[in-house]
Amino acid sequence: MQYFTHKTTPTHQAEKVFSYPRAFFGISLNAKNTSIKDQVAGYLWTRSHFKHSAVLLGDSLYRLTLQIYQEIDDETAEKEASIQGEALLRNFLGQLDHTPELLRCTTLMTQPSFEANLLAVDRFFSECSEFSSSIKDDARTYIDRQQAKGVLGTNYEKAMMLAERYLKAEVAIYSTLAAEGWLVDVYIGDELPTLKKIIQGSVPTVSPPLQNRINVSLKSKRKNPVPL
Repeated sequence: MQYFTHKTTPTHQAEKVFSYPRAFFGISLNAKNTSIKDQVAGYLWTRSHFKHSAVLLGDSLYRLTLQIYQEIDDETAEKEASIQGEALLRNFLGQLDHTPELLRCTTLMTQPSFEANLLAVDRFFSECSEFSSSIKDDARTYIDRQQAKGVLGTNYEKAMMLAERYLKAEVAIYSTLAAEGWLVDVYIGDELPTLKKIIQGSVPTVSPPLQNRINVSLKSKRKNPVPL
């Protein structure tokens, strides 16, 4: 399938990555510049390269993104994230001739293992300046970009707090999945810089499985992808 080019992090795993028994393809509800056609193709690329594949849907995480864009409470954001997640999932599955294994952040974030990992991430954030600085830098880069676009729905300080919460939860999710043996993730676009630095060993890791992850970043060969 020649729809994508791909890049592997860490680079020394580029030739070994396809020998791993399984991988998941991540779908973000905030992937504004990625079409459903691209998302389906990305999953099928993953399925064709790995013996066992799954789809990770970032549904519950999206509630924090919604609160960055809108002044809404946690309950409203959770409901809206669920509605949008279901709609995206129906659209995605409707273009497949089979039902893939599905990993949902909504489910993962209710597991005791996730709660333990999130506590570990929060503690590490307080104790490790390199890790906390990296998370803050990633949050600031994102929020500054949204502010420049004029789409922040709340004040800058609250937006930063929400972005940091999002990123810490994302690290905890990937830590949970890595501990369960999901060491390879495939995604259209770039890896979160903090996670990339952990993989490369330039930022300390909160857990050994997290550093053992491999990211495969896909880039569409189409010049003008249709936005979602």
